[in-house]
Amino acid sequence: MGESLPIEEIVNWLIHVEKRAENLYRSAAVRFGDNHQGFGPFLRSFADDEAWHAEVMARAADYLHKNRLETEAAITLDKETMEKVERQFSMNCERLSQEDPSEEDLLRCIVACEYSEWNDLFLYVVNALKNAGKEFQHAAAKLQQHREKLEGFIKSRHPAILDEMGVLPSVWETSILVVDDSPPIVEMLASVLGMDAEVETAQDGKEGFEKTSRKYFDLIISDLNMPVMNGIEFYTQAVRQDPTAAERFLFFTADPRSEDLAFFERNEITFLLKPSTINEIRRAVREVLEESSREKLRDH
Repeated sequence: MGESLPIEEIVNWLIHVEKRAENLYRSAAVRFGDNHQGFGPFLRSFADDEAWHAEVMARAADYLHKNRLETEAAITLDKETMEKVERQFSMNCERLSQEDPSEEDLLRCIVACEYSEWNDLFLYVVNALKNAGKEFQHAAAKLQQHREKLEGFIKSRHPAILDEMGVLPSVWETSILVVDDSPPIVEMLASVLGMDAEVETAQDGKEGFEKTSRKYFDLIISDLNMPVMNGIEFYTQAVRQDPTAAERFLFFTADPRSEDLAFFERNEITFLLKPSTINEIRRAVREVLEESSREKLRDH
């Protein structure tokens, strides 16, 4: 058997995480029982959702194994992300076994798990495979329903939790434009970065340029090879229109040519190679934003 693709590694880890989530929610349902104002049935329903998510990932693993699908690998797993998600589950399981958590405490733990990178990666996989079967096409919508079910339950019982944990959309000064012709990559980046910033998207350099012409973005993340207008043409036009845009670009690309690398070096442009981990993406975004802020201060 050939070497596993990065997306297969994500799928195998997601199967493990979805099963842990199912077990956690079923244990919690037993703990709270049927007479806790509907909390037990809610937890069982949530556990059923996670069981279905695990089945979807198992079918994804089988499909990838049989077809050796050359899905574009833009995102890879990193140890820090895996440990962060699994640590949250371990803490919650330990609390259930040793303590008597309140409904509110457990809901806070569930929110922390459900809005971690775990579900961002689930969405990335099902969007990458949406042409491979109807179950993948429906999975993204069902995950959104899963989150809406959680938000609806919390709003009816403990509405302060979502605001405190920063789950609901909030007004944010930072705005980011993601330009890429791959919908799974665009949606993954928008989901990962959308908790900390307002994110808009474009499918090619022409659409990206039209958006930068109308609005200021603190950061522009762009692919290199795109139809209609490629990344370098987009960068050149954007900088010609607004020279300060040069310090706000971050290229996220696979297999750049030697002339592309020379262009990046000559113009001192930050770039990331696909695949990169979520932490690498966040780190690069933070560095570009910080450098752009320093440039603003120097200009004033």
